[in-house]
Order: sequence, then structure tokens, then C-alpha cells
Amino acid sequence: MSQDCHRLREWCGCPRDGGRTTASVLRLNTRGGVAPAGACNPTTHPTARVPYTADYLFLATK
Repeated sequence: MSQDCHRLREWCGCPRDGGRTTASVLRLNTRGGVAPAGACNPTTHPTARVPYTADYLFLATK
């Protein structure tokens, strides 16, 4: 399982199975997540908050 899958499972509070059965994670029904317009200046604005929602489907192997 990829590091992204591990982080996603941890973030959503999914039951821990040692990462052995999760084969893939699908991100569905995404809304938002568009980067802010304009130039990026990490000195004056190191973080940009972007509203985002999605449904996640975890696919497992037997």
C-alpha cells in the first residue's frame, strides 16, 4: 500500500488492518480543491486553505 493510502486511512480514522488488505483507494464525488488564483509567495502566504470535499472508497483484497 502506498504512503498516500496509509496517510488517508489514518486521516479518516479507518480501522487498522496493518495495511495488508487495502489494495486501492478511490476518491469520488470531489468538489472544490481549485488552487487560488494569483502568484504564490511562500514568504508572505506560506499556507493556502482550499475548501475541498470528497467521498473515499477503500478497495480490499481477500
